[in-house]
Amino acid sequence: NGKPISQENEIELRRKIGYVIQNTGLFPHLTIKENIMLPLSLKNERVSVIENRIKEISKELNIESILDKYPGEVSGGQKQRVAIAGVLALRPKIIILDEATSMLDPEGRKGLITLIKDLKDEYKFTVISITHDIDEATLADRVIVLDDGKIIDDGKPESIFIKNDEL
Repeated sequence: NGKPISQENEIELRRKIGYVIQNTGLFPHLTIKENIMLPLSLKNERVSVIENRIKEISKELNIESILDKYPGEVSGGQKQRVAIAGVLALRPKIIILDEATSMLDPEGRKGLITLIKDLKDEYKFTVISITHDIDEATLADRVIVLDDGKIIDDGKPESIFIKNDEL
């Protein structure tokens, strides 16, 4: 929002962030729909709001057909889409993807990245993607390269990845 993160109230900032991890963190005993509903229920959202968001987000993420299934009955790519759906349902300002595509095949990875970029543009949120995959990083607007926790480079992908030998 145009101000340094250090000037944000930590509690308010945490409410603006959604987090998707490599291992989706879905509850195996809940259906896909129930997994998406859970964060909204914990925020005491009205049932009508929950139903509308699930309908909208499941359509956008192409998971409508699996809402009544359990996590153990769907593919890794579908699980990632469900995890993202649960976060998007909360309408965060920032989404952190921590190796969220690492378990996917190259085609699934690229499809999910494209979807996230489209959703980012539609819903106007910031995406911070943590990845070791250079192909994935080249699709970013900005890349920050870390080595042992220290920033060693920061810029547009095209300026970063021409330094192949240094990387």
